[in-house]
Order: sequence, then structure tokens, then C-alpha cells
Amino acid sequence: MKHFTIYHNPRCSKSRQTLDLLKQEGINPKIVLYLEEPPSESDLTRILDFYGIEPRELLRTGEVEYKELNLKDETLDDSKLIKLMSENPKLIERPIVVSSNQAIIGRPPENVLNLITKKKPQNLKKIHSIKMARELTKIKENNILYDEDSDGSFFQIYTTLINNSFFLEFVQRNKSYDGYGANNAIFRISAQKKLIYGCHT
Repeated sequence: MKHFTIYHNPRCSKSRQTLDLLKQEGINPKIVLYLEEPPSESDLTRILDFYGIEPRELLRTGEVEYKELNLKDETLDDSKLIKLMSENPKLIERPIVVSSNQAIIGRPPENVLNLITKKKPQNLKKIHSIKMARELTKIKENNILYDEDSDGSFFQIYTTLINNSFFLEFVQRNKSYDGYGANNAIFRISAQKKLIYGCHT
């Protein structure tokens, strides 16, 4: 049986409607009054991962705190935004409903019905696809090499040539990936030869 949690603000009509809709479906969720019990940074990270959205998409841009903290600043990274939301819960969009490994915002309240069905909702699949596209764009923009297999994923980046003699390599392995990005070797070697010798291979 699924367990539901709603991050609820009883003063918000959308939040009340979402809670009522859950109860009409025979569900008595755990109610978290998030303005009194703000979610931790890890809680928010988990919610964002379940929902498949970026931190900025969870922000209430009309709140006074949004302007006071200058959250319009695009240079603020995700971890900073998550920290500020945890410290200033008025900034968090509401209501959020979490069940198993899925989450959704009850705007409109009927969105919550997607979590009640056994099949993963199509709109969540679309959201995850959009998130993946954004991640790939970031990878390309930052010249990061990427590889994956059934065990996990691998990120790899190199500095430019230092003192005309060596590079620095930075890697990140996720889950149980234990390779060395072999699929990227031909592109890496070609690019490094161009830097070292100025030739085209």
C-alpha cells in the first residue's frame, strides 16, 4: 500500500483542495505543516529528484523573500537555492505530495490523481525527459565527456594544456560504474593532439 505525505499550508486554498481530494480517494496522508516544520535540504533534494524538476521550478517568485534574497540572480547554484528554500519555507511552492518515489505539486489539485494510479503518469515521464535534455545541454556547454553502462555513469573533464606539457583530469563515477570512459577515448585523444601539436587527426 502506498504511503502519501503532503507538505501542506492550511491557509492555501489549493493545498486544502488537494488534501480534500486525497481524502475523497480514501487516502489519509501524513500532513507536514512545512511552514512550521521546514523540509531539510536533503528532503528538498529528494522531492526535486522524484518530481524531475530544477530547484528554480519549486520557487514561489511572488514572495517578498524572493526579492529580498535576490533569487532572480541566475548565478545562484542549485545547492544554494535548496538551502535558501529550507531556511525560508515560504519560498517553496505548495502543496507538494510525495508517494513512494514520485512527487507532484497540487496545482491544479487534480495533479495528485497521477500519484494514485499504478502506472507512472505520462506528464512525469515528460518532465524527466525535459530534465535529461537540460542535463545533456549542460554537459555539452561545459565540454564534459560522459559515458554510462548498466552499472552506472561516468563524467570526465580535462583542463587545457598546462606549461605545454600536461593536462589535469577530473572524473566522477556514479553508482557502480568502474570503467574509464573508453567510448570517449578517440575524441579525447584527438582533441588533445590538436592542442599539443596543432594538427588535425
